[in-house]
Amino acid sequence: KQRPRGELAYVVELTTRVQELETTSSLFDFVLLRLVKAYLRDVPGVDAAPRRSGGGVEPRAAVRALLATVAAFGSEETSAARAAYEAGIASVGWKMEAGAPTFEPPAPLRDLERLDSALAALASIRPREKQRVLRGVLAAIRADAVTATEERELFRVIAVALDCPVPPDIAATVAK
Repeated sequence: KQRPRGELAYVVELTTRVQELETTSSLFDFVLLRLVKAYLRDVPGVDAAPRRSGGGVEPRAAVRALLATVAAFGSEETSAARAAYEAGIASVGWKMEAGAPTFEPPAPLRDLERLDSALAALASIRPREKQRVLRGVLAAIRADAVTATEERELFRVIAVALDCPVPPDIAATVAK
């Protein structure tokens, strides 16, 4: 943050352009760009992370989309992804609905644009609700008792995107 504003703006522009050059979106690129923009969000004169509206996505639908994406990234197996989604839904205190994703196969639910829209829609919810959403994400990640590096990084970027500090008890369990 101590670099000249022009250099910081260039970093944001460059990472955005590199991501746009990719023929297929990768989770790594998504996480990197989101973290850079979030880190530079409050630097005057650097348009790092313009706040977008959620595109009309209702917060409850956004939570479901977020949990489905996290579950899909967490497993290649349909049953494991479905179990992760169910664990996340239960953790936020909801019940499964009729239109819940089937995860057959999980890959189509690894939609980073949908994830970005969900995060934008959830940016304006109350802080306590953000904590509840993070607990749901953590439950989805931990459902299979294996926390991959990809899942840890996804959790961290979700917390950063929501401007939600990770509670110490959650931070300790994510690091494992």
